[in-house]
Amino acid sequence: MTILYLLLGIIVAAFCEFVLGNWRLPLPLIANVVFYITVANSYRMGVFAAFLGGMTLDLVYMRHAFFTPAAMFIVVLAAFYWKKERLTSPLIFNAVFGFILPAIMMFSTRIMQECTRAAIKLEFSGERISELILAGAVNAVILPVMIIIFDLIANKLEINTFSGWILRQKNEDAE
Repeated sequence: MTILYLLLGIIVAAFCEFVLGNWRLPLPLIANVVFYITVANSYRMGVFAAFLGGMTLDLVYMRHAFFTPAAMFIVVLAAFYWKKERLTSPLIFNAVFGFILPAIMMFSTRIMQECTRAAIKLEFSGERISELILAGAVNAVILPVMIIIFDLIANKLEINTFSGWILRQKNEDAE
């Protein structure tokens, strides 16, 4: 059931990400799903979600090199660190991760693209930086809201939830 939930989450996130991308708002919604799955379940499920979500983006955008799964693996590592350092509670802390997530995706993808060329030059225009800040601000709101919505659905399906991880974490601290 968890795999079906993951697939549905990636499909919905991909659709929304493509629509918002056409409006020049580069929100990493699939990366949000990868973050959620990594924290709620395990890094193995996160890696699976990262591969699946990254390949979905690259195939739909018809990219000749598949950089997005590697960028998504960086999100899995960051989410694993976030989980390991117990920064998932309170829920508002995840807004910070939501703010930096567009930067993680943009810079890691850009660096991988530049590494395939002879000369590496990372130049970003003011317009790109303002898009990145706007995307970070919007994603800082979207990620906690998405966590709440996904938790509500996951509770109905009786599968692992983000808030379940936080409760397990608090129980371990109490013991």
